[in-house]
Amino acid sequence: MPSHSCGTVGIKPTSGSVPRTGLCLPPGMLTDFLSHAGPMARTVDDLELILSVIWGPDGLDTRIQPIPLAVSGGVNLAGLRCAVMIDNGVATPDEETVAVVERAEAILDRAGLVMRRDRLDAVEETTSLGGGFWPVGAHAGVRALLDEAGTAVADYGNNWFRQFAASPAADEIPAAALARQFARFEDYRRRMQQHMARYDVLISPVNAHPAPRHPAPGDSPFPTEDASYTEAYDLTGWPAGVVRGGTSSDGIPIGVQVVANPWREDIVLAVMRHLEASLPVFAGPDEGPWTS
Repeated sequence: MPSHSCGTVGIKPTSGSVPRTGLCLPPGMLTDFLSHAGPMARTVDDLELILSVIWGPDGLDTRIQPIPLAVSGGVNLAGLRCAVMIDNGVATPDEETVAVVERAEAILDRAGLVMRRDRLDAVEETTSLGGGFWPVGAHAGVRALLDEAGTAVADYGNNWFRQFAASPAADEIPAAALARQFARFEDYRRRMQQHMARYDVLISPVNAHPAPRHPAPGDSPFPTEDASYTEAYDLTGWPAGVVRGGTSSDGIPIGVQVVANPWREDIVLAVMRHLEASLPVFAGPDEGPWTS
């Protein structure tokens, strides 16, 4: 989302590929599988360089796998099967966002990818499923971290944290409810993976809309369902990248999301690099009329 809003490129790598050591939400919480660390940069080449440095086990985050990072230079775009998911059934994108994704679709079609409009099975459940993990994982986990630091609820600097810390769900979750949530989660991931196995790559909006004006401190910047386009791949743990695809009528950058199957960051980066080179609107974050 930050790359979408700022006109940069960014990548969220496969869950279990980059250590979370030192992050404000450390590894090991109930929402561990939703926590990914990845770089943002000016260019896709810079993304791949940074990713190669931070990739792999560090001896501290025990959830990181010793799987090599595949190099994007070996990816042949021609013949790759590409799903185009314009509307995920949760939040309908606006016309400008749709136009940006369709422009990327046309570019990849000319590059020889096999394009198909599709909607992944189970993706419509993203917001309801993801929302169920906040009280069982993030809410209680963040509150425990703040309690350990000696921070009182009244002193929280984030309105959102203050609200959920006061919720009864943050203190006590029935075991049966937790078991049901994880069963739903596994079913979601299974259905999504079975459908995505038909494709090598998927493109979609990053958010249903361009970035809005900055909200009050701690308030949500947009409706939760608008973020379902990225939240889906937090839940699956797949690699997902963002490249600028256009500009709104208000001069705000609009990104295109590029997603692949687990451990195929090379495909994400290769597709992003082609879009970066082919889209006339692309420029670094300090260049172009939107900075004025």
